Amino acid sequence: MSTAVSAPRLEIRDLAQVAITLGALVSLVGAGWSPRRFALRWIAVANSPDGAAMREELHALGLRVGAVYLLSDGRKVWLIAEADG
Repeated sequence: MSTAVSAPRLEIRDLAQVAITLGALVSLVGAGWSPRRFALRWIAVANSPDGAAMREELHALGLRVGAVYLLSDGRKVWLIAEADG
């Protein structure tokens, strides 16, 4: 039996506030990524069935979503998202 996840789909306009450190910006651009492309990629993952279930569970617990991305040059970029409301 399939269980439907009720977490709403995220859209780029849902990112009310976005902050990026200079180091993360330099790393992203150096790896050929724009901050917008990075955010869109994260949204795609967050909207997947597993991602939506994780967001719903973490939101219910009042926790943040964190992810570490390894770029092509070996640098790591951390993403930390906090539930709104």
